[in-house]
Amino acid sequence: MRPLSHHVPKCLVPVWGRPVIDHLLDQLASWGVREILVNLHSGADDVFAHLRSSPNAMRMNFSFEPEILGTGGVLRRAEWFLDDEPFWMVNADIIMDIKPAAMLRRYQARRPLALLWMTDRAGPRSVDMRGETITSLRTEHPGSPGTFTFCGLQLLSPRILSYIPRDGFSTIVEAYERGMRDGRRILGFSTSRAFWADIGTPETLL
Repeated sequence: MRPLSHHVPKCLVPVWGRPVIDHLLDQLASWGVREILVNLHSGADDVFAHLRSSPNAMRMNFSFEPEILGTGGVLRRAEWFLDDEPFWMVNADIIMDIKPAAMLRRYQARRPLALLWMTDRAGPRSVDMRGETITSLRTEHPGSPGTFTFCGLQLLSPRILSYIPRDGFSTIVEAYERGMRDGRRILGFSTSRAFWADIGTPETLL
């Protein structure tokens, strides 16, 4: 998102007149989410100040990430926030409009290590799926038939923590791959009854 992100943290970039993160918080609140944890790194002071001043019914917690830990490392750092129930993890650079009921039903029926919202209609399509089972998160044929894009929303079992190193940089993809090698199910969920947009670059924002 450079050079815009030199001046505005990505999650505060306005879409339809409001910061991206406000749209996400509204969506989560409409699902009945009552408590969240926001990870802070780039522009942490600005994001923290904005959220402190924004009216919202949810209880907000914050985790500061002085050095980049990766999408797995930040989750390990947030271990104190989690209990033994499944939880949502959402990227802060997306716009979404999706109902959670179908994902929750799928999770309850299959009890995977993770259930990822996927689309085959946009994005890099770098994930292979067979049925609803993710077979590779690094396809050798991106964009080909049968490939999908991760939309930035996932429903996770707290068991995922056992596949994340205690310290240092790590990614959630690496955790999924460890789980898959251990026989754990990583499932994808795709629906036409949803809206998704990635605002990670100026082109996709426009």
